[in-house]
Amino acid sequence: MRKQDRELIYKKYQGRCAYCGCELPDRWHVDHIKPVVRNPRSGIPELPERDNYDNYNPSCPSCNIVKGSITLEQFREHISYFITSLNLYSTQYKFAKKYGLVQETGNPVVFYFETINQKTDTILTGKEAKKAYEKATKYNNRDLLKGIVEYCDLGGGVYVAFSTLNGNLITQVCDTFEQAMEYLSE
Repeated sequence: MRKQDRELIYKKYQGRCAYCGCELPDRWHVDHIKPVVRNPRSGIPELPERDNYDNYNPSCPSCNIVKGSITLEQFREHISYFITSLNLYSTQYKFAKKYGLVQETGNPVVFYFETINQKTDTILTGKEAKKAYEKATKYNNRDLLKGIVEYCDLGGGVYVAFSTLNGNLITQVCDTFEQAMEYLSE
């Protein structure tokens, strides 16, 4: 994978693991959200169409290793089962629980990427906005602008509103600031 591609993936969640939310270490992993499932002998992916930017998430090594080649929902279920497993098989865990050092919450497993606000109030202007817009449209990248901009002024009275719908990047070129804001409120 090219260095610039890894950099884009790293920035997808501001240098945090998409799953647990920890700061990514130096040797972080690129995870396939939907597994590509590699042939164990040849290493060739059985689902090569999934080997693309939209299917990549930045991951800390432990989350990526535990997730392996399972789906997000299977990963969620796997993590949920940890408490049952600890209660059945870990004397240390049961002892710590007995002394109030561990408290089980029963909370559902929610991944970091599911909790972050996908829109921000950041407004980019001039060259910065034009660069962001060109980069997003050049790569037709639905995730690049998530969490970066929802509106920008390209200068010369041209405004671009960005929003997402079911993970798809929607851009609308508007003549006025008011039109851009109206588009975003729809």
